[in-house]
Amino acid sequence: MLPNGVSECCGGNKNGKGEGSSGSEKEIKAGVMEEGSGRERSAALDLEDLMKIPKVELHAHFFGSIRLETVKRIEESKAARARTQKGQIKEKATEGGNCCTEEVTEEVHSPNNDKHKITSNGGSSNRNCRSVSKSIHTGTPNCPDLIAAFDYFTWVYSAVRAADDMRQALLEVLEDFHKENVVYLELRSSLKRIPDEGIDPQSYVDLLVEGCKEAKRKWEMSVRLLISLDRGRMDTEENANLQIEEAFAAAERHPDWIVGFDIAGRPDKGSIELTLQRLKEEVISEGGKFYKKKKITIHTAETLDAEAETEEILKLPPHRLGHGCYLTAEEQRAVVDSGICVEVCPTSNICTLKLRDLQDHPLQLQQGNILGLQNICICTDDIGLFQTSLSKELLIAARAYNLAPQDIFELQKRAVHAAFCSPEEKERILTRFFNDEVKMQFCKTNGG
Repeated sequence: MLPNGVSECCGGNKNGKGEGSSGSEKEIKAGVMEEGSGRERSAALDLEDLMKIPKVELHAHFFGSIRLETVKRIEESKAARARTQKGQIKEKATEGGNCCTEEVTEEVHSPNNDKHKITSNGGSSNRNCRSVSKSIHTGTPNCPDLIAAFDYFTWVYSAVRAADDMRQALLEVLEDFHKENVVYLELRSSLKRIPDEGIDPQSYVDLLVEGCKEAKRKWEMSVRLLISLDRGRMDTEENANLQIEEAFAAAERHPDWIVGFDIAGRPDKGSIELTLQRLKEEVISEGGKFYKKKKITIHTAETLDAEAETEEILKLPPHRLGHGCYLTAEEQRAVVDSGICVEVCPTSNICTLKLRDLQDHPLQLQQGNILGLQNICICTDDIGLFQTSLSKELLIAARAYNLAPQDIFELQKRAVHAAFCSPEEKERILTRFFNDEVKMQFCKTNGG
């Protein structure tokens, strides 16, 4: 069952399978102002136009991008199996003359390997996994706040645990991005350890890499991976070190596919101080094992009280920042001076910050401000949770900042430069998808 506070009646993922999807730009749930609002908008672009442009996605979480219908299908299948098992137990008990009333349960591990129970009827005895905040942004059909979003992830983790389910979900996620004309995707995920399913960090990352290879065989789309370090599991030095070592081992095992590391998770959990030090030693500093081989992006400034932590993060400095919603003026100057790209996720930010639209974003990105459009890339964050797409996110940005077609094209082109893939791969993508001929055709078609 879908957690409270997360609705399924949304705009859909434009994959032809999302529930409630019609493809109409009027269905965009956030950031697009009502007629008569008095705000400027880009009249030259619509959703169909934006689907045609080659796109680059740099901030997408695997589990948050899984189709809602897929999670529900897996959960329903598991519940059906549990009911069958319960019936068989009752039948055997009756044959033996005993009354069996024990409820059948299966053990589920959350991302930090804590256990809770999923009962035979699909409910959870751990209400934290299903009790999601009810404070949903008014006027948007599926707009969870920050806590509700993390509860949603726990629900997805509890359902999508078997290797076969993960493979299928991964291929669907990659297909959805391909249908959006995404030509380069960086998909991020923390490493998983699910002993009863035979999954350890090594086999999990192997599964992800096989999905990337399959996407390359099927579509003209390059996929690379980022290993996310979950700050929720940085509660002790031992746990933090274990995560780091496993992430480093994965990167050494698949050097061509894993292009960087991410720090993610609930911003109110864990301490990232040790992790920052290790990343600085091994990735940023000359002589480190990943120096000039891997890059770093870090979720930061998602809440108002993150100034001290963000200051430490910027000392690295990382190559990109995730969200950065509450960067101070001084921090914005540091971002610009260091050439850091900020990954802005419009719908995600609008929901978790409870904004009216993107123009109310704490980062004032209009021309003339410290941090401008030249310093950001537009991303989706979680297309499953927020029922969005990269085309929709670009349309939200276009209308919030009155962008012309050439502005959108340049945003995507700059995203290639901010990508963590090799210089050779960047050059190939730029030459193939972002040449002058492609730009001229897109701008001409859309009045730019």
